[in-house]
Amino acid sequence: MLKVGKNDLFYYILITYIYVLIFSGWILKISGIPTELSLLIVKGIDYFPICFWVLSNPSFVLSDKVNTFISLKFWIVCFLILILLLITSWVHGEQSILFSIQQWGALIRYIPLACIVYEFQKEGNYWDKFVVHLRYFLTILLFLFFIVWIGGNNVMMFFLPVMSENATGVRESLEGHYSVIFANTIDFAFLLVLLYTVFINNARWSKYRRFLFSILIFIPIVKTGSVISAFVFCLIAGLAFTYRKPMVRVLLGCLLLILVFYLSYKFWYEIQLVVENAKLSRLGMLTLTLPDFLSEMSLDTLFGVGCDGYVVLDKVNSYKEQVHMLLYALPGDLSAFGDVYWVALLVFHGLIGFSLIFYLFYSVYHSTVGKYSDNFFLYRNIVTYLFLSIIIFAFFNQVLVVKTFSSFFWILMGFILSKNTQSVLGNKI
Repeated sequence: MLKVGKNDLFYYILITYIYVLIFSGWILKISGIPTELSLLIVKGIDYFPICFWVLSNPSFVLSDKVNTFISLKFWIVCFLILILLLITSWVHGEQSILFSIQQWGALIRYIPLACIVYEFQKEGNYWDKFVVHLRYFLTILLFLFFIVWIGGNNVMMFFLPVMSENATGVRESLEGHYSVIFANTIDFAFLLVLLYTVFINNARWSKYRRFLFSILIFIPIVKTGSVISAFVFCLIAGLAFTYRKPMVRVLLGCLLLILVFYLSYKFWYEIQLVVENAKLSRLGMLTLTLPDFLSEMSLDTLFGVGCDGYVVLDKVNSYKEQVHMLLYALPGDLSAFGDVYWVALLVFHGLIGFSLIFYLFYSVYHSTVGKYSDNFFLYRNIVTYLFLSIIIFAFFNQVLVVKTFSSFFWILMGFILSKNTQSVLGNKI
């Protein structure tokens, strides 16, 4: 009789959950289940990590030297941020405590996956098995993309998942962009960037294989229509291909600066027009909203204004210089404001809450970007490039709450932290 240990069981549950997370929307759609019920099921899937983690009887490290998601200190800080958010929301007259909890929960909902992975990875090497499934995911996604690309609109609409009213998949598909089986093109684009980051740092691949792989991934990223994803992809590819070649990086950096200065000089008038128009949208949140919010140095600046859409929009639209995209947003609709996620987090949580959030993510980076490496993957590069991606993406989208990117990101952090910990313990022995 086949016996399955606890860690093996947790691993199989995790893999099953990932497949369900990725493909459930499309499966529910073609199964004929009513849209309302399907959306409820999809939403319920998001609560699985926290429920699974609680039922797994989690334990915490009490050492002061450990500041990442396996430590009690990390979760105390998470709870403190939530308390501050609830107090701020109450002060500003927001009625729904549940809404504030949901907003903060959206940011940390997949961290329990990292905790679960860390625990079972300590007892055995599940990373190699997981990489195999990453290859399966990527192969399936690329296969579906080329089918949709060749098949046209009817095939494209067939593979779109069940989606809510605010999802952009249908509209973007009609505009010639591809989200395949995801509700939004960024779900597809961000996941491709993440998977590319993992496999391009495969130490066993030749330059020729990495080059062909880069072209294969670049095509669907471009077809999603996400310019920022294409930019981040090129940045990661450049860093990966110039790894341990500092002079090449310096030379390419100088050439890029010369090109930027030349194009800026030649098209200065056009650039000014683009910048002025951009100030009416996302750029304006950085150049207008952010300086106004910081310069007033009020209690709102320190503690934030909470997550209520009406309160937030009243705040940012009260400044002398207003961003048109926010001024004409639907009442209470924060979808546009949330796209510049760094600014949104600062307004929601204030300088104090934002600093605590920064501390949490820096502690994860500091703990996972260790010097551990083997003959298979450059783990330090994977962590560095993923955090660089988050920094850039968050100026254009809520990348930390995008389920495809966030779930895989935290799973990777769990594996890599476990490998770093095992390496440190092995060196001590």
